[in-house]
Amino acid sequence: FFEVSQVKLGDDETRSFFENNEISSVCSGSESLFLGSENGYVRIIGPSWKVVRSFHAHETGRITHMRQVEGTSLLVTVSVRTAYFPCLGVENGADFE
Repeated sequence: FFEVSQVKLGDDETRSFFENNEISSVCSGSESLFLGSENGYVRIIGPSWKVVRSFHAHETGRITHMRQVEGTSLLVTVSVRTAYFPCLGVENGADFE
């Protein structure tokens, strides 16, 4: 089925993020991997397995869901402040550059 090979992470920041198990959600798109964290940050991992951009998507709460809207540069994120109050965020990928 699949060929398995170990990925060498591009830099210390990326390696630390993976090793510290801070990832709460993942999605892919636009030749990037988007990683949501427990503290509301999104890190964008490029093809070289390095963090190419990081931004604070939500002030409070972990990012529970992410999705890049197909055919656009929009990234939709959901975080949870409390069990009853999810927060929706929409980021424009054009601003990531």
